Amino acid sequence: MKSFALSASHSYESLNYRGLSLLSEICNFTSIKNLSDYNIPIINTNRLDAEVPKDITLLLEEMHNYDTFIFAVPEMTGFMSAGFKNLLDWMVVSTQFNSKLGKNYPFSNKPVILLTFTPSAAEAGDRHFPTTIQIINKLGGNVVYSECFHDCWNNIFPNNINFLEKSGEKINHYLNYNDKIANTWQKKYDEWNAMWQ
Repeated sequence: MKSFALSASHSYESLNYRGLSLLSEICNFTSIKNLSDYNIPIINTNRLDAEVPKDITLLLEEMHNYDTFIFAVPEMTGFMSAGFKNLLDWMVVSTQFNSKLGKNYPFSNKPVILLTFTPSAAEAGDRHFPTTIQIINKLGGNVVYSECFHDCWNNIFPNNINFLEKSGEKINHYLNYNDKIANTWQKKYDEWNAMWQ
C-alpha cells in the first residue's frame, strides 16, 4: 500500500518532519511532505463556490493517489497546529463544506495514523488527539492508531531508530494490513476453536 506522510508544520526545521523522516527508516513511507512545501494561505472564505488555492488543489490531487495516511501534527497550546487546522478547513471548502458527509476527501474510508513528536515530557503533546481524531473521522478518515513521542529533542536525531523501533513495528502492522491478513485471523480462530471441540 502506498503511504503518504505529512508533517503538519510550516517550519523547515520541523521536529515532526524530522521525526517522520527517522520513522520512515523503519516504515518506508512512500512519500514524506511538510506543509512548508506548499503555499497555503489562511482560510478566508465561507462560500460554497469559493476558489481553492492552487497548492491546496495540487496537494489534494496528490493525496488521492495514496492508500494510507500518516499525519504528524504538532500540539500548539493544547490543540492541533494552526497549519493543520487550516489545511482541514481548506479541505472542507474544496468539498463544498463537506456536502457529501466525509466521502470525497483523500483519506475517506482509508486508514489514518496520527502522530505527534514533542520536546515536552509526558504531560503534553497528545492533548489535541481527541479533537483531531474526531475531526478526521468526521471527514471520513479512519484513525486506526495514534501515538505521541515525548522528549524528542533528546531522542530524535540522525540514525537513532532505536527510539522509534517498537512503534515502527506497530505502525508497519497497519501499513501492511490487507484482506489476506484478515483471512489469516479467521484461520487462526478456527484452529483455536477446534481445540475446544
